Amino acid sequence: MALRPSIQNCKIFVTFISLYYRFKTLASQSKDELVSLGFPSFTIEDFHQVVSSILMFVSIFVYQCCRRDYC
Repeated sequence: MALRPSIQNCKIFVTFISLYYRFKTLASQSKDELVSLGFPSFTIEDFHQVVSSILMFVSIFVYQCCRRDYC
């Protein structure tokens, strides 16, 4: 189902980006906290990098969908 151009689509996009940056900040803080608690830094860093890559891919996809619909 294709998204139709609308203000609602743009609001969804802005909400997503806001949540994305909040989550990214929390993930970064929790990464540092987990390392300070003694968890293996390699594992934590690797997991954080994978999650960050997935989130970046999703944010690019959402941006392209909104842009394609000329929001």
